[in-house]
Amino acid sequence: MIGKYMVSNPKKGFTYRWIPNHLQDTRGRIAPRSFISKNRPLYPQLKTPSNYDCIQQVERQLESLSLTYIPTAKIKDIYPQLQAGDIIGVVTNIPGLDTTHTGLVYRFPDGKIGLIHASPAGQVTIAKDLEKYITKVDKAIGIFVVRSLDPRNR
Repeated sequence: MIGKYMVSNPKKGFTYRWIPNHLQDTRGRIAPRSFISKNRPLYPQLKTPSNYDCIQQVERQLESLSLTYIPTAKIKDIYPQLQAGDIIGVVTNIPGLDTTHTGLVYRFPDGKIGLIHASPAGQVTIAKDLEKYITKVDKAIGIFVVRSLDPRNR
């Protein structure tokens, strides 16, 4: 889920850039982002009514946000555009949820593209090939990429 700070930051000056610009499903539809509120028992913080109301409000605001993802089979096609440190979101087909996992692009000395991330076991690990890794993630359909921009270079 994309936080409110990323959405509002363009007003303050871009500190990131979506690569590419816009997350829809493969039919061009924007899925409702309601996974957290629909799964309230999984999130102890949502026991408080005010927290629950807040997350519902954020989800409603995010419904209008349009993003585009790179399908798993096309990930290698964008390897030349990826830079070390780009943020990768693993896009899922789980209703109401955009991503299931995140990590950073890791460029090996030989130029190959991997993913540095926290494994489900809680250890930092580097997947040797980004696309191959994504094909093994349950319910993954692709990735989105966000690049942090240095504000000194504006």
